[in-house]
Amino acid sequence: MAKISAVLGPLISLLLTAAILVILIYGSSRVSSGSISIGALMAFILYIFNVALPRIQLTTFLEDLQKAKGASTGIAALWRDEEELTSSRKFVAIYK
Repeated sequence: MAKISAVLGPLISLLLTAAILVILIYGSSRVSSGSISIGALMAFILYIFNVALPRIQLTTFLEDLQKAKGASTGIAALWRDEEELTSSRKFVAIYK
């Protein structure tokens, strides 16, 4: 799972950058031909960001949630090990 999440973030960034680049190239040709205004192109690009950024944030949140689940499993294992140590006679004798 870690390998997938390590690739997912950069892949999404690459796709977003490629999409913006394609929109800028195509949009600039439309602006130069006079079919749309530069304001309309900029508004479209801002709408794209308004749609894409929350999805990227959701992906990042889910990735961090998976990391937190893994870390909490490790912490729980450490607590179990500590409980085993405190229940042994040797460890209790040291603190008496």
